[in-house]
Amino acid sequence: IVALGTSLAVFTASYNGAKAADARYIVGSDLKITPSPANKRLYSAATAAPFAVEGIDAVTPVVYGVHNVILRSHRTSDIATMAALDPETYARVAPLDDAHFSSGSADSALNLLAAKPDAVLLSADMAAFLQAQVGDPLWVLLARGTGDQVEIEMEVAGLFERLPGFPDGADALMHINRHAASVASTAPAFYLAQTHDPSDAAPERVAKTLRSNPGADAAYQVDTRLTALAKDQSSLAALNINGLLKIDSGYALVMGTVAIAIFVFGLLLQRRREYVTLRAQGLQPRAIRTLIGAEASTAAVAGCVVGVPVGLVMAFYLINVLRPLFVLDPPYLVPLGSLSTVVLSVLAATVVTSVAASSLVNQLRAIELLRDE
Repeated sequence: IVALGTSLAVFTASYNGAKAADARYIVGSDLKITPSPANKRLYSAATAAPFAVEGIDAVTPVVYGVHNVILRSHRTSDIATMAALDPETYARVAPLDDAHFSSGSADSALNLLAAKPDAVLLSADMAAFLQAQVGDPLWVLLARGTGDQVEIEMEVAGLFERLPGFPDGADALMHINRHAASVASTAPAFYLAQTHDPSDAAPERVAKTLRSNPGADAAYQVDTRLTALAKDQSSLAALNINGLLKIDSGYALVMGTVAIAIFVFGLLLQRRREYVTLRAQGLQPRAIRTLIGAEASTAAVAGCVVGVPVGLVMAFYLINVLRPLFVLDPPYLVPLGSLSTVVLSVLAATVVTSVAASSLVNQLRAIELLRDE
């Protein structure tokens, strides 16, 4: 039972941490500001000043659209989804993971993109389809299907698996200045912003400030990582998982208390004659209480010593089994507070039941036990 409580406590902490990290990864940062279609032309790719309000650490504009370009290599071509952004500010606001950049670290890839205007990063899947490798030339048809479409030549500078801020995926990444220089009508699809304060209250506070601007309701929409987390938690699967975790955790605590009570009172039932005999021989009630408490405490401590490590191992396997539920690899978090609650509840139940059992022993009469014989 201690093992069950431990595994549930660890999995709950890891699950909540992973879902919070997933929400920030999906949004791309703490806030995502999306101009309305009618107001996109009002915002320039060269500045993010309108959204640099108090509480914001950095803002980066992002040009993005599904199937907005055609990528052509020496061997083949395909319609693709291109994102254009400022690598330096994107590296500051986005939760990048080096494991998602197969050609090197995230910082090195973005630094290369910042240093070479004609550099482009490709997703590993798109690079495989185009049969393109790092260093190969790549022709990109920007603003596909519009009057401003133009083809430019670029160079594959690196590969990535996935990028934060693009739940619909991105096949390629380029510098926003290169995009703006080639397409005069370049306008950001959205802005990513990071707050000074990493607490959960900060994004909502900044979002409230942005929404309070005159005409903000019609001009743009503000989403936070907490908004994304709430949407995920409102889904049926997430709700069931959270509910089951709460029910199972409560069940484990109750069962731990009941198990200790059964052990102590079972011990009393088996040895009541010995306890009454010791009391008749002059043993003080305090000593009898100590004997009962010592036996119960030994069982409780042994259960905790064995159960906690077993629960930690169970939680590790449980997290790995449920890995498909998460976007990012879930962290293995050991919540000392929750583990302390499990252990202390067992020890508290031991103390309470030991005191109750010793009180019952002191109320037993030797003559009644002899009559039972």
